Amino acid sequence: MIPDWEESRLVSDYISIPASYFLNIHNTNLGCDVYIRVKREQDGYQYIKRLHSHDFFLRDDIVKYIDTGLKDFYIAKGHFAAFVNHVTGQLVQKLRNSVGGKERVALISESFEVTIDRIHSIGIDEETIEVVEESIKTIQASLKEGDALSNFLQLLKGNKLSYISSHSYLTCLILHRIIAQFDWCTSSIRNKITYLAYFHDISLVSDELAMIGSLDEFNGYAFESKEMKEKVANHALLSAQIVDRFPKVPLGVTTF
Repeated sequence: MIPDWEESRLVSDYISIPASYFLNIHNTNLGCDVYIRVKREQDGYQYIKRLHSHDFFLRDDIVKYIDTGLKDFYIAKGHFAAFVNHVTGQLVQKLRNSVGGKERVALISESFEVTIDRIHSIGIDEETIEVVEESIKTIQASLKEGDALSNFLQLLKGNKLSYISSHSYLTCLILHRIIAQFDWCTSSIRNKITYLAYFHDISLVSDELAMIGSLDEFNGYAFESKEMKEKVANHALLSAQIVDRFPKVPLGVTTF
């Protein structure tokens, strides 16, 4: 079931799916065809099939689409929940098997984007909880690597990471390095910091909104609706409310 406030994603019989969902698909038989949307010369759009349900998805092919500026693919709206859950399941397995280095940092960023979309489209269900828990574990494993900052900066320089996930990861990395200098630093504190950094902007739905960094930028931004403006203004509170709905979150994260 797609929430009422997400109906803007629906176009005719199709629903948009962020391209990031397709980066970690590593098998076939998705059960649905995948389309791109092309604007007609006169009015409206047409949907052109680009991937069949039994096609093998090559990451390089998806990256090429993204590099051309494509942000979303489209699928039949009746396949939405099943497709998202299928991809999330594969992403969770990849998080569990991540080998480290730049690959791990990139995977953290991609899983973060999927998590945000799941929260705002499907909600907080078992699959959403699972991908968050595995993402947190992967972040913690990444931070233990001696070259974590170098790996992050190399990917950031190559524009391989989204802004919102980069902000979250870098915040986490810096805070972990700072608190490590104090006697009161414990595994419990480090765990809270990881959750705090992961969730602090989770209520924001795009990089563009997350990049608003001052009151002047906020006042000058052309919000698509009054509701969206209020959500950005109250994003810290809304993020805390989202965190409260997750089980196993360390006590005190929302008031840290």
